[in-house]
Amino acid sequence: EKQLLIFNYDLKLILHNKEASRSTMLCDTFADKFGRAGLFDCLAEIGYGAGKILENLSILIKDSSIILNGYDISPHVIEIASRIKSDRIKFLLCDLTEKEPADYDILLVINVIEHIPDYLTFLERCRSKAKYEIFHIPLDVSALSVLLNRIVPKRYEISHLHYFTYEYTITVLKDTVMK
Repeated sequence: EKQLLIFNYDLKLILHNKEASRSTMLCDTFADKFGRAGLFDCLAEIGYGAGKILENLSILIKDSSIILNGYDISPHVIEIASRIKSDRIKFLLCDLTEKEPADYDILLVINVIEHIPDYLTFLERCRSKAKYEIFHIPLDVSALSVLLNRIVPKRYEISHLHYFTYEYTITVLKDTVMK
């Protein structure tokens, strides 16, 4: 049975290095917790964007036998990510959630859920792709964001279709991935 572990990296990482990019900080924390300890052999990332998370992991995790695959459905994104030169990373243009069950140790889904129209079905499909799933879902809804009407402008600025609170995110993950 899967367990839900919650790790809030934002505060630690902001304090750790104010100058580093968000993906660099995430990778540094991830590599410390999992990669350098040799806890996995193959990792997939859905929605890899510019490929920076996989690139940083390939640098931080020295074991060259670890497989790092990225999946995205945007031809534009794969064009951007293909500029990264690494023998360890494969950037694939396909939807991993529509493939047969995959045999990854870890699945990363970082800043993706809020952009997917049917995120509940997407999360359910993530269940059979890896032993462990790691999600980062922005928590955009707060009392302040509602009072200052900051949610609607974000929809157009950063293409978020959905907005989450902490409690709602935990419930959604329990109802989909954790089933």
